[in-house]
Amino acid sequence: MNHECWVRSVDDSPRDGCAFGDVRSAAAIALLGDSHAEHWLGGLEVAGRERGWRIEAHVMGGCPVADFSSFTSGSTARRHNECSRYREATLVGIVAQKPRAVILSSFDYYMDVGDGIRTESRVSEVAWTLGLRRTYSRIAGAGIPVIVIRGTPRVPFDVPSCLSRRVEELPFATDCTYELDRDFITPARRAQDVAVLGLDVRFVDMNDQVCSSARCPTMRGGTVMFTDDNHLTASFARWVGSVLGQRVKGALGGAGRRSALKTGAEALLELGKRVVIERTVGRVIPGR
Repeated sequence: MNHECWVRSVDDSPRDGCAFGDVRSAAAIALLGDSHAEHWLGGLEVAGRERGWRIEAHVMGGCPVADFSSFTSGSTARRHNECSRYREATLVGIVAQKPRAVILSSFDYYMDVGDGIRTESRVSEVAWTLGLRRTYSRIAGAGIPVIVIRGTPRVPFDVPSCLSRRVEELPFATDCTYELDRDFITPARRAQDVAVLGLDVRFVDMNDQVCSSARCPTMRGGTVMFTDDNHLTASFARWVGSVLGQRVKGALGGAGRRSALKTGAEALLELGKRVVIERTVGRVIPGR
């Protein structure tokens, strides 16, 4: 997307051009998140124009929607300090504005799932879940509908490079398809599902548009789907924009809302047990 809305620090001045879709509409929908919120702007622009929504973007690279600031310390806390400040300031503004709804989206791979990859950006599943719930409940508690776009897959290679090798028929070129990383997707979805329990939060899932087969494509309808190994192209987001709009509209009407109170109580109890265990062994503060 060619725009000037990408925030790099909490001190960035508000920029013109951060509204998309039907920019004259009074029906404002706020979009909050990191680059994985930004990569849906092409689709939300299409949806906004079709359905009369003004999409207001609040995006900061590397800044997830989960507020896990109370569950980290040391290098991890320092790594996310600017993000925490930006998220707090933005949430204050959004709650004061009271838009028609807030759409949340961010990369799921801030969460450590025991794959051996340890970085200052990653936190435990418990910290991630509690962080998501804190943000969800803050917006929902203000009486603003919350819509969460499920995370999209991560591809185990750089998509443009792979497609270029295939076009040039270079050695070791492949068909540029991949399998879903279900070992990560399962806990990522579980974290979201537990985080929304008892809250008025709805999900929009676009993953059937990204991959609906055993082997996932990286092109669809002649359109390249990824800019790298995890970000959707603006062209693909626009291509599925009408579907995205239909699903957001359904979520606004209540479709996709989580309930299942018995399952919810059990999940919250399990989460509570895991918090106690992680604090006991010192894992809830991964940046120590």
